[in-house]
This record gives sequence, structure tokens and C-alpha cells, in this order.
Amino acid sequence: MHAAWDRVIRTTVGLRPHRDAGFVVKADKLNDKLLVHNFGHGGAGMSLAWGTGLMAAELATEHRRDGPP
Repeated sequence: MHAAWDRVIRTTVGLRPHRDAGFVVKADKLNDKLLVHNFGHGGAGMSLAWGTGLMAAELATEHRRDGPP
């Protein structure tokens, strides 16, 4: 098979914003929903994603178990 533009389904872009103060992983209550922030990794996003993804998942499960953050 050959690559061709007419075969492209969609194009996505992954932005990797950097924060001098470091990455952010925190939970905020938004009406009756929980919003978990996980950003600011910069170029280290692929390396840090495993750990901060776990941290974000733990925040979400704590919220479910204990109520609002």
C-alpha cells in the first residue's frame, strides 16, 4: 500500500506546553463534574506521562470514593 493524501482520515497535533514552575496535576469541581488537570510537561511529556497519568487517575478515583476534592 502506498501513502497518499486522499487516504488521510484526520490530522492531529499534540501541543506540549511547558511551565517554568513545573507540571500541574490537580482536580477541580466543575458543577457536578470533576475536572482533572494534567499539563505543563513540555518536551518531557512522553517520559512523565506514565507517572502523572497515574496521579491523575488516583485523583479521579479518590473523588469517586470520598466525594468532592
